Amino acid sequence: MATIENFVNLPSEADYQEIIKKFPAFASASLSEKAKKDGACENSDYKAGYYFTRTALPGSSIIVMFVNDVGDLFWDIGDGIGAGLRVALQTIYNPECNLVKGCKEVSRTAEIWDKEKRKAVKTTSKTPVVTFGKKDYIWLNKDECENGKEKSMRLVSLELIARAKPFDKDGDTNDYGSEEAKKLRQQCQDEAFEFATEEEKKLLVKVKLSEKDGYEKEKPILKKEKSKEQNQKKSSVESLFDDLFAGKIDEEGLRKGLKEIVASERAKQGASVETAKALNNEIVEQAKLFQEKLEAKRVDKEFDNVNSTIDKLNLGGKQ
Repeated sequence: MATIENFVNLPSEADYQEIIKKFPAFASASLSEKAKKDGACENSDYKAGYYFTRTALPGSSIIVMFVNDVGDLFWDIGDGIGAGLRVALQTIYNPECNLVKGCKEVSRTAEIWDKEKRKAVKTTSKTPVVTFGKKDYIWLNKDECENGKEKSMRLVSLELIARAKPFDKDGDTNDYGSEEAKKLRQQCQDEAFEFATEEEKKLLVKVKLSEKDGYEKEKPILKKEKSKEQNQKKSSVESLFDDLFAGKIDEEGLRKGLKEIVASERAKQGASVETAKALNNEIVEQAKLFQEKLEAKRVDKEFDNVNSTIDKLNLGGKQ
């Protein structure tokens, strides 16, 4: 079964169901200024638009789940003309980071579809909201994070942040992992990252989606799992500088060993600019630490020389 790994995705039906249960007034979404400018459709009465989920209709090869301007589900082909873009992402939960410290409560009143009354009913809800990349996100699992039940924050954009690219321009597939949907998947990340800082990006958790369940369930690749290879790489860099300090290799041996690590990282599937920058920063940091250790060793040697001089003093004995 095919799998994909992304930092940012369309929300799933499960995300929608969680919103409608916890924060029903936020099941629909208003349009950002960018979404309006891009030409996303807006219902002037409800001040909201409609948006994709990544959930496919079971048994169909072309029908995709949407959420309409009153927060109700409907099914249609994936050309999605005029659909807004709502995105979902995960970040590591750290109560000391600015993302969490900046959490605020937001209230919204909207006309939301009531299945029992079979009409849109004015609904007011409050939801915790955090800001990532100058865009606001509903924090779906705030209680679970704070109670230690979940390690990553699950976030869905408060607004429709742009006009969505089509799921498939010809409406011929509902496969979120397909080549046709690649531009839409990339747009999710591009829009979320538009104003994001490098510090914010470090908090992101990549998630794995599988064709097996229609890309519905997200499996977070948590920091410990994600950084295992990085820690091994770091140990390799540290070991080379340790060997240089111990005299086991010379500077030429150090350079050769570091270039072997670079070649190994370059050859790995999924190698990125971030990988190269992280490796470069690690080498620079280890070189700095090496110089500091070397200087400390020189200082110790000089003080040892002072002690040796004292021990060798011969001033003719007692006076």
